[in-house]
Amino acid sequence: MLSASALCVFVFLFGILTITSFLQKSPTVDEPLHLFAGYSYLKWGDFWVNPEHPPLAKILAALPLLAFDIKDPRPSSADGSLSPESDPGDPPAVNVAQKMLFVQNDADTLFFYAKLPMIALAVLMEIFVYLWSKKLFGPEAAIASTFLYALDPNILAHSPMVQTDLPFTTFFFIGTYFFWQGLSHLTWKNLLLTALLFGLAAVTKHSFPVIFLIWGMLGVFSIFFSGPQRCHIGAARSISSRWGKSAILAGTLLCTLMIGYLFIWAAYGFRFHPIPDA
Repeated sequence: MLSASALCVFVFLFGILTITSFLQKSPTVDEPLHLFAGYSYLKWGDFWVNPEHPPLAKILAALPLLAFDIKDPRPSSADGSLSPESDPGDPPAVNVAQKMLFVQNDADTLFFYAKLPMIALAVLMEIFVYLWSKKLFGPEAAIASTFLYALDPNILAHSPMVQTDLPFTTFFFIGTYFFWQGLSHLTWKNLLLTALLFGLAAVTKHSFPVIFLIWGMLGVFSIFFSGPQRCHIGAARSISSRWGKSAILAGTLLCTLMIGYLFIWAAYGFRFHPIPDA
């Protein structure tokens, strides 16, 4: 009960610190482009903007903007898209993003609502920091871990940003939590949530293949140094052999890879072209 109360206190404190912090600061140099990109994906299905990052984090940030009456700031063209120009220092999307957010609309209002989903993801990771610490080392460790997370300057600084870094960290961390649980007790829940979180990470940041490196290392450690693995997919059984645990690890990673492939296509509307009807 005490540790749960402490979690609530730290979640509230974290929310207050992040919100009051970003209210006193201007957006970073690339946040306008990220937010405009997410809005372009949702509103017009135009994936020309900011293609160097996958779309999910930007889409989540832009979701609240759909509730506002925002004028279409794009220049008139044959297809209405914002294809990259030859000059990388001044791409048209940057100019249009600044026009939409700072000229035609109230930037403070739009960024306030856009940053809330980012903070919600950071809070979600805080909850799993608490859960994982408690499962490993007990309630006292959970309180200590949550305290350190809630007051960590790096986390506090990045949580309200319309960026891919902290959303990717959240999906990576929570996915690793369920993957780690599956190494000792594999259930449909652990398998599906592991695959789901991997899919979300895959459409958040292009560096997602590093997940396989970390999960592979955890899996190898489990195969050689852990006890029997319980499996409740199909007939309930306990697997002690290294070959058996290796087969389950390979199946888990293959499942996550398939889900990641599906999520990538789904994130781009199951089409190859960056603009509709290209």
